[in-house]
Amino acid sequence: MHAWPANPGENQYTSVQNSNVPTLLIGGTLDFETPVVLGLGGFFGAALVVLTLWPALSLASELLRILAPSGLIALGLYLAWTHRDWDRATKSLGLLAAIAGALLGGWLGFTATSGLFALVTTTIGAAAAGNLALIAVSLFRERSARGHGNDPAGTYAVAPAPGSLAPHAGGA
Repeated sequence: MHAWPANPGENQYTSVQNSNVPTLLIGGTLDFETPVVLGLGGFFGAALVVLTLWPALSLASELLRILAPSGLIALGLYLAWTHRDWDRATKSLGLLAAIAGALLGGWLGFTATSGLFALVTTTIGAAAAGNLALIAVSLFRERSARGHGNDPAGTYAVAPAPGSLAPHAGGA
């Protein structure tokens, strides 16, 4: 006897579905190269721009060392997560979540250590928190779709509210 009702799709996440969408999970294994390339590439690209346009700004600037890797990682995560057929509100929420998650994770990673290794922990934090934020948006999107009756497995017969004129779901 279980205390909670069984989820109709409790085994739906035991295997990885084939997809043409580039994500951090490729062929069942994690892709560790993409966040490193985006994070370090974002920082070094921003460093070139800063040295060219604002030579007075230090490359040791906390703002630069958090924003540059986190911003590019957020963009990469969003582009890997989104689908063309989704509505604008879902895409906007995903972009906001990816940016907020990556910036928060980048800041946490940057403050975890000091020196040059802070750039590595910023990249790791931004990738982890950005992914976590997009997973949360995906779960929210999936649950709200079930709640609106878009998923037949997620709808259950419920008695109408007291005082309602609708007939009961159980029958006559």
